[in-house]
Amino acid sequence: MNENRYSGTERVLVLLGLVFLFGAGALYFSGFSIQYLLLGWDDERQGRKVGVLTFREGSVRRQLGTSTEFRNIEIKTDLFNADTLVTSQEGGAKFELDDGSSIELGPSTMVKLVFDTELSLQGIQRRANIEVVAGNVSGVAKSK
Repeated sequence: MNENRYSGTERVLVLLGLVFLFGAGALYFSGFSIQYLLLGWDDERQGRKVGVLTFREGSVRRQLGTSTEFRNIEIKTDLFNADTLVTSQEGGAKFELDDGSSIELGPSTMVKLVFDTELSLQGIQRRANIEVVAGNVSGVAKSK
């Protein structure tokens, strides 16, 4: 008398549950963006372009959001989300954001570019946050 404790349907459901569990774990530990997979949205950490350097005096260095070192940048260099910018003691910089706003950095200034994306009833909205670590920063909003 060989009795099965579980029916075929129950076995299939348990198997599907295990596949889902291990698949979700693999996605989580790989760092792959679920937003990108399901909705096609770019992950903020992938460095979306947010502006361009339009003026520089002295040296201006940038640390990419995915890097650990600062490198000198030139005028017309694209700037990306999560970049950190540093101006020299005698320098300064100005960059224009993709929405038309501009930001000026004084001497010995360090800022981090952080652009938050938020889903609302009006659609996807992007909010610029310039995290000032040190120095002087001024900006001009785009005119409508």
